[in-house]
Amino acid sequence: MTRRPLVAAALAAGALGLAASPALASRKPTTRQAQAITKAVQTSPVGGASDIPTNQYRVTGIRVSTVSRVWATANMTPTKAYKDTLQSAFVMLVRPAGTQSWVVVDLGTAEVGCGYAPDPVLDDLRGSGYSQSCP
Repeated sequence: MTRRPLVAAALAAGALGLAASPALASRKPTTRQAQAITKAVQTSPVGGASDIPTNQYRVTGIRVSTVSRVWATANMTPTKAYKDTLQSAFVMLVRPAGTQSWVVVDLGTAEVGCGYAPDPVLDDLRGSGYSQSCP
């Protein structure tokens, strides 16, 4: 009879452990991925990114999804000299099947990636629940 409560306690502890385990989280890119993603942002016509001189911003905060390695996100962060004239932006990128190239699919300040990337990928790259804010 004392076994049953011990088993129940063990199962409850295991369930708590699962509930407390961290959610999937994106990862930093490899050096090669970071270079390719930076180049993709700098040369993309999406949102007029390729029209902005590269000395006015840096590509920062690059993250690659752990849910699907073909999705990534980055930030366009103005350099100090342009922080008053250039707004920061989020960038969503995908790596098309069979390639090593990254392509910008969305760029902006809100709802970036909505309608492009799957919800689990958005939550992985932008934070748990981000997809809930998508229209």
